[in-house]
Amino acid sequence: MIGFNAGEEPLSLGAPGGSSLPLARLVAQADAAAAAGNLKEAMALYESALASAGSSAPPGADLPIVRKLFDTALLLSDVVKAESVLGLLSFRGVGEDVLSLLRGFLLLRRGDVDRAREIFALHPESPEHAYGMVIVSLLREEHGEARDALRNVLRTSDPLLARAARAIQGAYDEFALFEDGQPTHRT
Repeated sequence: MIGFNAGEEPLSLGAPGGSSLPLARLVAQADAAAAAGNLKEAMALYESALASAGSSAPPGADLPIVRKLFDTALLLSDVVKAESVLGLLSFRGVGEDVLSLLRGFLLLRRGDVDRAREIFALHPESPEHAYGMVIVSLLREEHGEARDALRNVLRTSDPLLARAARAIQGAYDEFALFEDGQPTHRT
């Protein structure tokens, strides 16, 4: 799950009425629901948290919630919701490099692998974009390219991204142990 950082809790956001506790509780409940696989519940809770933050939040303070909402919408294959949240992120001033990454993953969810590849290729130095290239290469069964991109991803300092990269690398390592391994096993 790209963008789910367990340590990101927007405790500094003030809910209407001056208390941040209900907002923090909503975000914690949403995170717990997402971790348990209850993605529809998580999405509803993230939306409630955004509404709770309202206009009282400092500019950009609710971005972690918006990002989690985007990721949850993608996991649910709700591309319409993901597109609207992407627009919200753009409106809130998120950098173009992050927006392009998210657009790439949205295109992957839509099945437009070629356009996603073009977007991920724009930032070859970025481990996050390299991860997108790994996914594209895996989908296209271009394992040499996937392994090349994987080397860039493995240099990341993001623990979730590093864990995902190690899992993919582990699968390649396991496949390499069996000389007579079938390509379908690798796929």
